[in-house]
Amino acid sequence: MVAYTENFKEQEIKDHIKNFIDDYIGYGIDIDDLHHEMFNTDYYIIGTWKATQWLGQEAFNVINFIKEWEQDNFGECNTDLSDPERVVNMYVYIIGQDLIGLAYDDLELIINEKVKGKKKEVLINNLFK
Repeated sequence: MVAYTENFKEQEIKDHIKNFIDDYIGYGIDIDDLHHEMFNTDYYIIGTWKATQWLGQEAFNVINFIKEWEQDNFGECNTDLSDPERVVNMYVYIIGQDLIGLAYDDLELIINEKVKGKKKEVLINNLFK
């Protein structure tokens, strides 16, 4: 796995996952579909300007990260790296996949509603720590 630049926007993506979990608990989302529901059914960033702003000075590092990741996983790069919106959304897709993998066991407990009330809140707040 390719390392990305100084965990670029990682906390923001972690917060996105936590907010999604908190908003969608009880809607019957399966843990194995969680990543798909979070990062494939809607865009994280919409609009070229917003995506360009989000990438900031890390744009080329993020592009390199995606290119290397796709080469390692698919043998070729399929993302249109000239489109900032696609770059942001692919980056968030990849990082989201890694983060969900790291917190899989806790996320499974939360999604399957095996913890409730205060325990659920604590578990959500402590994801990724």
